[in-house]
Amino acid sequence: MDDLVRLRKEISDAIKTVENKEYQTLLEKRYLEFFTMKEIADDMWYDVRHIYRMHDEALKFVRIPESCQKCH
Repeated sequence: MDDLVRLRKEISDAIKTVENKEYQTLLEKRYLEFFTMKEIADDMWYDVRHIYRMHDEALKFVRIPESCQKCH
């Protein structure tokens, strides 16, 4: 269980490295709340195709914090 809590924290920390708040929200919904892309699109009032484009762009800005790199 501790491993899952640690992993969730690492994912959250990595998402927080993205400066764009809208990208952060999308990534949190996808990787921490386990929304589907369709659910994210509905929740954020975008077309699902746009969410896929935003997701691809958001991933370019994710930086793995130094503390997480040592874990793996």
